Amino acid sequence: MPVLSKSVSYCLIVVVLGVLLSGVACADEGRQYFVNGQPASADLAAAVNILQEGLALLRANQNSEAVDKFTAAVVLAPDLPAAHHNLAVALAKVGRLQEAIEQLQKVLTLDPNLSPALLTLGGLYQSTGQVNVAIQTYREFLRRFPKDSEAPKVANLVKGLEAVSAATAAAPGADSPRADSSDYLAEMLKNGTFRWPDMRMPIKIYVQRGENVPGFRPQFTKLLIRSFVDWSAASGGHVRVSQVDSNRDSDIECMWLDNPSSLSNPSESGEARVFTDNTGIKRGTIKLLTVPLSKELPLTDNRMRQICLHEIGHVLGLAGHTTNPADAMFFSASVADEWRELSTRDSNTVTKLYTLSSSRR
Repeated sequence: MPVLSKSVSYCLIVVVLGVLLSGVACADEGRQYFVNGQPASADLAAAVNILQEGLALLRANQNSEAVDKFTAAVVLAPDLPAAHHNLAVALAKVGRLQEAIEQLQKVLTLDPNLSPALLTLGGLYQSTGQVNVAIQTYREFLRRFPKDSEAPKVANLVKGLEAVSAATAAAPGADSPRADSSDYLAEMLKNGTFRWPDMRMPIKIYVQRGENVPGFRPQFTKLLIRSFVDWSAASGGHVRVSQVDSNRDSDIECMWLDNPSSLSNPSESGEARVFTDNTGIKRGTIKLLTVPLSKELPLTDNRMRQICLHEIGHVLGLAGHTTNPADAMFFSASVADEWRELSTRDSNTVTKLYTLSSSRR
């Protein structure tokens, strides 16, 4: 029985708190300031205090407020790498990715040996779809910091990105897929055409209970079901779904897990598999992690929504990945903690898949 499962890494390594300065020690007499035991100006001392306030906000996922704090720290201490680095992370988490990249480039001019900044820069290139630039940046990280604790993860990530680069490249003599075209179906069909046949509609969805799984929140189930409904609507009704109370009666089983090693790739947040016969897809499974892979990227409702949309796309037959960050089937997780709706390209793609003539299947 043929088995199709997504195999490209869906992860993003971002080091948020790798650059920290200690607090400020102020002498009682003469208003003398010290940072890390060294004499410092009043502006630098104030910047470090503001930096600490911003880090507390960042840890609490209050990202917009953190942007304001780090911006103030940069104004007071424009040559302080930690201020620029953490401003970059906060900017990225509110969706201002290009500004974040510019801040990290500034960090590396101030201190080229700041390994967390180079690692974070690679992550942002990845999350903006700049696959080859991300690979080059990660390789530079591995070359310069081979003993860094994150090096093994980065090495695996490079392998995944190289697979993305190869999979999204055009076949010999063919045009490259355009990230701004009206749909991305061609990128989904490189390994064959898979979809649920009409005779299996509506697709019956069973969602395991997750109350006893660490990290699970009841809102996750609501987000998952809504994401199925949204894909159905995006297909123009060609994909129909219904929820059932028993796995025995289901076509797709959805499971909650708290152990990344339970997935084929432990650096992913979810996994979808489909099983096919000569009529098309006959069964699917979705596994979703209830815990974040990185403490710097907490598993908010927004991030769970992005993961659900992505994995459901796979189980509906969208077997590839795109390099357009606006697509649900974009190859990488997003740093930005933002709500995701299915795009026009998503809708056009799933509709086109489910209205292909039988000769194309």
